[in-house]
Amino acid sequence: MVDAGGKEKIDNDVPLVSIGLPVFNGENYLRQSIQSILDQTFQDFELIVSDNCSTDGTEDICREFAAKSDKIRYYRQTENVGASANFDFTYLQAKGKYFKWQGHDDYAYPEFLEKCLDRLLKEPDAILCQSHVAVVDSHDELIEVEAHETRGTNSDDPIKRFAGRLSNPRCTEIFAVFPTEVLRDTERLGAFASSDRCLLSQLALKGRFLDVPEVLFAFRIHPEQFSSQVMRRGNFMYWFDPNRAEWPTMRHWTHFLRCIRYLSSEDLSFWNRVRGFGALFRAQIKPKSLRAYFRESGRMAKYGARRLLAKLT
Repeated sequence: MVDAGGKEKIDNDVPLVSIGLPVFNGENYLRQSIQSILDQTFQDFELIVSDNCSTDGTEDICREFAAKSDKIRYYRQTENVGASANFDFTYLQAKGKYFKWQGHDDYAYPEFLEKCLDRLLKEPDAILCQSHVAVVDSHDELIEVEAHETRGTNSDDPIKRFAGRLSNPRCTEIFAVFPTEVLRDTERLGAFASSDRCLLSQLALKGRFLDVPEVLFAFRIHPEQFSSQVMRRGNFMYWFDPNRAEWPTMRHWTHFLRCIRYLSSEDLSFWNRVRGFGALFRAQIKPKSLRAYFRESGRMAKYGARRLLAKLT
């Protein structure tokens, strides 16, 4: 069903788009993020906010907005379940045909949903749509503009898409608009470092990443980010899953091994698998990457030794 403006509709008052906004102690930028969703020119959406047992003013802000808009469904976790589980919780509550994650410290421009949906509706074989992204600092000053399609992620060739995704250190496509069913056939965001890179690498093998060639989304980098804080304290895994806080961070090895699995399991021709493995190995043979693998291997060895010593004593 399509409305008069050409936009697809779903019957029975089910919104076309579900937006998941997971948050933990996000009072600094949360108002701006929520308001940017409510101000969208395309209004057939629901906003699912999951508060990961915040200890600051996040709950008050969420309840204030939820009281004003029936588009918002607010949930508060009874304990800190970790960022990965909180992200996934918002997805599991989604009712819409399309889905988007929204960072509490990021914001969308008013036409973001309208223009991304327009492209997806015209090209239903695509796997996601993201606009150009403004990478900004804590004061909304522009750092750079990210344009994922310049790396080949909109190609019809799955290996060009895969190689392009491997070359991109940022993962701003994770905040794109997806067909909801597409994500059901993935691992989504697991409780491990680099889970966003892993998900996007898997998706790149499945289908094209569409783009809107204008800046319609802002991704914020700032020192108060929870991931930045735990990285400075040296327990990055705590951000993903508090129950695994002592585990060593193995984001390079994790991404590498999961990409091997994706290349082995996705519906690819033999030649494309060979090309895919070649692209994966070429992406790792860089001095910076090799140093990271050595560091992580040493980290795992120390962790294993500590565990063994604890058992023996």
